[in-house]
Amino acid sequence: MEKSFTQRMDWLHTWFGLVLGWLAFALFLTGTIAVFWFEIQHWAQPELHGAKMLSLEDTVQYSVDYLQKVAPDSRRWSVTLPDLERHPLLALSWLDGNDAQQFARLVPDGSGRKVTTVTNGGRFFVDFHWTFNREVPDLQGRTFQWTYMLSGFVGMAFLICTITGLVVHKKIFRNFFTFRRHAKSVQTRWLDAHNVLGVLSWPFQFVIVLTGLVFYSYLYIPTGMQMAARYPSPPTPAVIGGGGPGMLWGRYANEVVGSVPGNTVEPGNPAPNVPIVDLFAQAEAQMGTLSSFTVNNPGRDNATVRFGGTRARPDAITFTSDSMTFDGATGRVISPPGNTANAVQKITNVFGGLHFAFFGGTAMRVLYFLCGAAGTIMIAAGLVMFTAKRRTKAKSVGARRFYELVDRLNVASVGGALFACASYLWALRLLPQSLSDPTGGFPGGVYASIRAVPLDQALRSDLELYTFWAAWGVAIVHALVRSPHKAWAEQFTAAAALCIGLPVIGYLVPNCDLGSMIAAGDWKMVAVDLSGLGIGLALAWAAWKMSAKRVDVRVGKTVASAALSPVD
Repeated sequence: MEKSFTQRMDWLHTWFGLVLGWLAFALFLTGTIAVFWFEIQHWAQPELHGAKMLSLEDTVQYSVDYLQKVAPDSRRWSVTLPDLERHPLLALSWLDGNDAQQFARLVPDGSGRKVTTVTNGGRFFVDFHWTFNREVPDLQGRTFQWTYMLSGFVGMAFLICTITGLVVHKKIFRNFFTFRRHAKSVQTRWLDAHNVLGVLSWPFQFVIVLTGLVFYSYLYIPTGMQMAARYPSPPTPAVIGGGGPGMLWGRYANEVVGSVPGNTVEPGNPAPNVPIVDLFAQAEAQMGTLSSFTVNNPGRDNATVRFGGTRARPDAITFTSDSMTFDGATGRVISPPGNTANAVQKITNVFGGLHFAFFGGTAMRVLYFLCGAAGTIMIAAGLVMFTAKRRTKAKSVGARRFYELVDRLNVASVGGALFACASYLWALRLLPQSLSDPTGGFPGGVYASIRAVPLDQALRSDLELYTFWAAWGVAIVHALVRSPHKAWAEQFTAAAALCIGLPVIGYLVPNCDLGSMIAAGDWKMVAVDLSGLGIGLALAWAAWKMSAKRVDVRVGKTVASAALSPVD
């Protein structure tokens, strides 16, 4: 009999959701956590905890004083100002006598203390979310990397699932208000959970996946853009503090230690310069909050000072990118502010602003986190529902074995990803700071890219990633050797214990205990600890439910009542 359009969409929704749902869960989970990656970055660097930060004006003067002391004859100073609300790290860089780039990471409290904990921190969740921790060496799409192509493929499949899911749920309002939590059928309960969460968060899921795909389309479909730009062409040097995508990713080209940034000119004659803090006040009055400044040939008659305002504004969805350049000797404005982005860049920045949630402040990030969590749970519920719906109806030995394997893979995907993320946070807290490489990465930190190096050569940032992948590997093995209904409860229990323990292990590391941070008013650090505690309690409740064999039913057990199918 000819199948209807809805039935065809149901088939596509089911099998796309299953085959790619295992990866989609991990990507959605890490993307949800990445909403607060700056706060996790702060949490992972104990030197920053509880410090009384300087104002931005005082930080500018402190940065100039520091650079005048360590690099008075440098041809270039560059300063990335701290985000005092989310991640108050002051990053300074300069060119030494050989025009090699050097840098220092400082606590912006005027003490001169260096931030010596070089960590992947919260950036891990961002980089896993779109590259599976594989470095992207060329951001112009010239180099193929199968990992970010895979994440793009999963994103495209998930977008299809959101559309087919809307078609399948033709009785969308009925599905939204139907949640039979006391139903005797396991299948019915998981179906209702999947439906309610899917309908509730559908607009968010569609927009977040679409904006991510559009924002990185130059990587996923590079051919047209290469032709339009007449590739191959010389690579354009990235600019420190550049706007839009450069805020997160566009710093590979020039933030490697020892590289020689372009656009340098020969130093002029020694001459007094206008105080940079005065120029900062002028630029801030015209551009709003500033995020960086660069001084070429400081202390010379041809000095220039360029201020960048690239930090996303809470009152605008789009990324903002602007700059203002002064003559350092006279204070004359060389280049006034004025966003010169073309139409394509503006549209791209809007999609980027929607995807990264840098607008709306903390309230918007909390909303993104809750919607992401709803989408993550929806994926998990869909995976469980697949086996709950089919295992009881399996008529052959091969079918039963297939659904049992699917159930085990569900445990490895859902429980394993949760356990791995929690283990990674423990690694951030407990790995010794002495394992950090202070000369590695770029001024702001390191890129969360996995490296295959022997353990005796591994740095702290390497061991953090090894911990994540090793924990997930253990979870996969555990899921394959234990019966599924026991593995569900045990993996959720383990993840819950790790999350609940996050505030406790803070007392094992200097300047990380919860009580002292509350007294010091370091609410960023406190929020991460308490969020971990809250998530751990939720996972513990889920583990308790699973221990009562509520996740699935054994093969051959009769279903008490018929479940409502989305197609019906």
